[in-house]
Amino acid sequence: MANLNKTECGCTGIYNVDTQQCEAPPTGVNPCPSVWESVANWNWDAISTAGLEWGYGLGLLNRPDNTDTAFYMMELERQRRQTQYIMIGLIAFAIVIAIVLVRGRGKRN
Repeated sequence: MANLNKTECGCTGIYNVDTQQCEAPPTGVNPCPSVWESVANWNWDAISTAGLEWGYGLGLLNRPDNTDTAFYMMELERQRRQTQYIMIGLIAFAIVIAIVLVRGRGKRN
């Protein structure tokens, strides 16, 4: 989907779908952020928590069973970082595969 702030407002405001008008952006909000600004604003804790739950659900990780709070939190954080790196690696791998496939199609035509 196109960025309506860019197509409808020319990056000068925030497009309101209900009123179909451009509104002034709040202070400090860029109506047309770059890809890197968007990535910086992602909730990486939520992404790593989702990865952790996937790891538990797929049986790749076991939940820490020690009741010692300090150890439990340390192990949980280690697992969270591990799954975050795995997810980032998988996303990077998927992007590389997509690029290879797109370039391969361009050379065949």
